[in-house]
Amino acid sequence: MCEVILGCEGKLTHLGFDKAPARSTLSDANSNRSYLVFKTIYFELLKQYHSFILDTRLRGLSIRNLKIIDSTTIRLFSDILRGVGRNTLDGSRKKGGIKVHTMMDAFSGVAEFIHMTEARVHDRKFLYHIDLPANSFMVFDKAYNLYSQFDKWTKQKIWFVARMKDNAVYHVTKVLLDNTKKKNPKGVIKEQLITVGYKDTVGNLIRVKLRRISFITQDGKLYIFLTNNLTLPASQIALIYK
Repeated sequence: MCEVILGCEGKLTHLGFDKAPARSTLSDANSNRSYLVFKTIYFELLKQYHSFILDTRLRGLSIRNLKIIDSTTIRLFSDILRGVGRNTLDGSRKKGGIKVHTMMDAFSGVAEFIHMTEARVHDRKFLYHIDLPANSFMVFDKAYNLYSQFDKWTKQKIWFVARMKDNAVYHVTKVLLDNTKKKNPKGVIKEQLITVGYKDTVGNLIRVKLRRISFITQDGKLYIFLTNNLTLPASQIALIYK
């Protein structure tokens, strides 16, 4: 922040500053300043400039409230945080870290919600902290497959698009499209209605109805998508993930 202020030093007089504050001065001030100050400024700026930062690559979508969910790990040594992963073979210290779980608005490319945990916390637990209105869409990878949450979102009319795990157990109830026998098929090659199961808190098996969409890219890579939205065209589901 200090370097940014120094870059605008010629404009500081408009803010009532004679010179840029020292790093230690700013650090001391921030140590006693509530994070709500920065949160308020961030969301006010986002609200004001949201229309100027829209991503034109998403113009082909028919939806207007799409969130991207992912995480990244900031590695630290285990004397700072509890170690994560296997013990090293060379005797070096086991690394720990902070995992930053993020929900980003797809149209602006700006983070809207961040939750930090120890690196060892599984990605899918972040889904419990998400609160979105009905008819919102989310897109995320295989690590976030959590059928109980998928069931809850379906009842709330909150939609998602995700990659399906390779070892997922499911039951096909209806085949809507099958182009797998065509020569060199591309795009959506299969669309199915399936059910997946999970056990509730008392051990009852609950079945969740989903769509399973198989998609082949131009370079021949196969993707298997899952969604709880049963009406959006399969091509739009693939575009959302792309």
